[in-house]
Amino acid sequence: LKRSGSKGLPHACLEAAARIGRRFGLGSAEMGSRIEILAMFVSICSLVSSALYTYVYIRGQQATFFNEIHSQYASPEIMQAFDTLEGFLHVTGPDKYASEYARLKKTARDSYFQGQEATRRNMLSSLFFSKEQGVHTDAEFGQLVDSSRRRLLHYLAKLLMFNRMGYITRDMLNEFPGRNRAAHAVRLLQPLVDHTAVMYKIGLEEHRQVLDGIRAIYGLPLEDRDAGGGGNGERSSNGQQGLEDGTCSADAGKNKACIAPGAVDQKSEGAMDLAGGAGEGTPG
Repeated sequence: LKRSGSKGLPHACLEAAARIGRRFGLGSAEMGSRIEILAMFVSICSLVSSALYTYVYIRGQQATFFNEIHSQYASPEIMQAFDTLEGFLHVTGPDKYASEYARLKKTARDSYFQGQEATRRNMLSSLFFSKEQGVHTDAEFGQLVDSSRRRLLHYLAKLLMFNRMGYITRDMLNEFPGRNRAAHAVRLLQPLVDHTAVMYKIGLEEHRQVLDGIRAIYGLPLEDRDAGGGGNGERSSNGQQGLEDGTCSADAGKNKACIAPGAVDQKSEGAMDLAGGAGEGTPG
């Protein structure tokens, strides 16, 4: 700086680079070209390191979200929701699964708006819960079944959101929850969504879009969407075929609805008679 006088720091740096070049026998032009090459090399290394860091960061975030959906699936709330709907399907059978759900849902709504509880002990709830567990009436059991439906539908919607935003990939979804678990959840939810839409004359397009999105990810057939549950409690052509045949079409370890068709019909009719009033053609 003293030698450069008032010419400033840039000129001093150039003079220092020239002196270094002369000391090592390099001309100013050759020294400048080598500095440019070095600067370009440093820039390329910086770009590569930034890309590598971004990749590692994204993979780490994906692993975090994948762990979240894995842990939530094993949570007591999700397990209870599956158990409730599986057991409900077991007792009612495919024919009355959707219509009985609609009846219980309507009972719960009427009980809430009228400010009173049904006094009759629900036979369906007695098959799942003891008196100490606080589920005694049709209204209470209807709220339990409906909350189970909402919880599972919310979980599937979260899967779609994470996939759409790039937090989890389709390969991760194929790994977990996997095609069988997803198909089982859709079979449990589709009849309830369709019957509710018909009963209350609302589209429920958001709910149907969630189920259709899960079908698209896992390549599940779409033809059972319109037939699944219907507006009159009709069974799905594909969704309930495993139940009619007495075979397990989803999680074999969890699916309580994998029983012989004769047992379903006998148990369903007896339970519905004792439950009081959920006969054929009951619209809810």
